[in-house]
Amino acid sequence: MSTVTVIGAGLTGATAARVLADAGIRVEVWEKKSHIGGAAYDWRDDDGTLIQQYGPPIFHTNSDSVTAFLGRFTEWIPYRHKVMAAICGKLTPLPFNFSSIDMHFRAASAEELKCALRKAAKAESQLPLTALLHSADDTLRRLGVFVKDAVFTGYTRKQWGVSVEELDDAVLNRVPVCASYDSGYFSDRHQYMPSMGYTDLIQRMLRHELITVTLDADANGRLWMRAGARPGAGPWPSL
Repeated sequence: MSTVTVIGAGLTGATAARVLADAGIRVEVWEKKSHIGGAAYDWRDDDGTLIQQYGPPIFHTNSDSVTAFLGRFTEWIPYRHKVMAAICGKLTPLPFNFSSIDMHFRAASAEELKCALRKAAKAESQLPLTALLHSADDTLRRLGVFVKDAVFTGYTRKQWGVSVEELDDAVLNRVPVCASYDSGYFSDRHQYMPSMGYTDLIQRMLRHELITVTLDADANGRLWMRAGARPGAGPWPSL
């Protein structure tokens, strides 16, 4: 039987390995780190608190098939991510939405802005910021400039040390403007967190008779082990 080598034991590598194994193909997964999970790696401390080592990943997608596939390896906890930002002294929902507009504009102006957003968005629930900034509608451009100055200008200089004008449009469009009162950060149909964490989910994906996992293995195939360690060692149950 031929063997496929997969580099990396994060979500992408684990998915590739499991799909191949389910198809009857033997898979070797090589992971450079000393743990599985990639950037989604999490672990529990002595008090049982789940620690997300590299920051909290959030599962959100419109794909039924992706949700069903991962659902084979975890129970889902419904989770709606919501963000508030201090803007002009007020805790404001982000992405900027109708509630945000009501907070920062007088009633008449707020109604004008919301009507313009509804008309421009049509069937869509969100508009990219650049669509507002480049709009032929003065009302929408005014809103776009406000959001850019209030949300992006200070953050961009603090986070990346560049002016907002230097940002690519793709970066600006990561945080759209919502044409509704929906205060969720994402608008995808499926929004969850795995009940036991991402490492547990990925570990279950990799638990297959045709999958072997080697940690502390570089991408060129030159294996090296930590002193006194063995493949699979780490703060999680063995695969």
